[in-house]
Amino acid sequence: MARLSLGGRSPKALLVSTVFVGLGGLAAVSVGQVALLRPQLGEKQRLIQTLTAQNQQLQQELAGLQTDRQDLEARLKEARKELLSTTTELGRLRAAVAEAQGRYDGLAGEKVRVEARLTELARERDAAQAHVRHLEEDKLGLERISGRLRDRFTLLDRDYQRLVQRLELVERERTSVVTMPNTSPAMSQVSATSPTQAAAMGALPASGASQTVELPPIVVRKDQAGVASSVEGRVVEVNEAHQFVVVDRGSQDGILLDMTLDVLRGAARVGQVRVVRVRPEMSACDIIRSDTVGPLQVGDAVAQHRW
Repeated sequence: MARLSLGGRSPKALLVSTVFVGLGGLAAVSVGQVALLRPQLGEKQRLIQTLTAQNQQLQQELAGLQTDRQDLEARLKEARKELLSTTTELGRLRAAVAEAQGRYDGLAGEKVRVEARLTELARERDAAQAHVRHLEEDKLGLERISGRLRDRFTLLDRDYQRLVQRLELVERERTSVVTMPNTSPAMSQVSATSPTQAAAMGALPASGASQTVELPPIVVRKDQAGVASSVEGRVVEVNEAHQFVVVDRGSQDGILLDMTLDVLRGAARVGQVRVVRVRPEMSACDIIRSDTVGPLQVGDAVAQHRW
C-alpha cells in the first residue's frame, strides 16, 4: 500500500499537531467557560460540603442503626429462644388442657350420677320421713292402746282379786253344805243361808231370803277306761265391760291354760271362752265368741271344746 504524502509530514506528526491545535482552541474556550462556571463551582463545593456533612451524619446514623440492628438481632435471637420455649410450654399446656378436659368430662358424668343418686336419696329420705311419721303415729296409737290395756289389766286384776275372794268364800261355803241324797248325778242342790252368799253365787238378790242354787258336781268323772271325760262346769261371774268370765272349775278339775270352753245354755251353744288364768278350783276366761245378742249369763254351763 502506498503512503500518502502530507507536505513531508507523517500522519502521526500531523495528528499530534492537530491535537495541540485543538487543545489550544479548547483551552481558549475553557478559560472563558471557567470564568462563567466559577459561581456554579462555588455553589457545587458548598453543596459537596453539605452533602459531606450529611454523609458523615448518615454514617453516624448508619453506625447507630447497625448497633440497633445488632441489638435487634440479639433480641430477635432471644425472642426466638423464648418463642421455642413458649411453643414447648404451649404444647405441654395443650396436653394438660386435653387431660383437664377429659377429667372435666369425667367429673361432669360423675356429677350427673351423683345428682341422680342425690335425687334418689332425697326420695328415700322423704319416704323414710313419711315412714317415721307413720311409725310415730303408730307409736302414739300403740301407747294409747297400751295405756288402755294397762288400765284394763289393772281393772281386770282388781276384779279378778275380788272374784277370787268371792269364789274362795263360795268354795268354803260349798264345803260346809250337805249334798241332798236324791240329787241327780249331773246337778246338786246347795242351800244358801245368807244374802252375801247368794249374791256371790249370782243366784239371789240381797233380800235375806233363803234360796237354793243348782251347781254342777265338783268331781271329775272318768269313763270305763280310766280316761277323764270332758270338763264341765258353770259360769259364776260375768264381766261384760272387760269381756271375761269366771267358771267354777280349776286345775284340779282338768282345766288347762289356753283351753277353749264352749258356753252352753240348755242344749244350745251361746259362746266360747279361752282360759287365761287357772287356780285349783276356779278359772278366769276371756270371751272370744258370743253367739247371742245379749251377754253371757251367770249359770250358763261350760264344757271343753271338742271340735
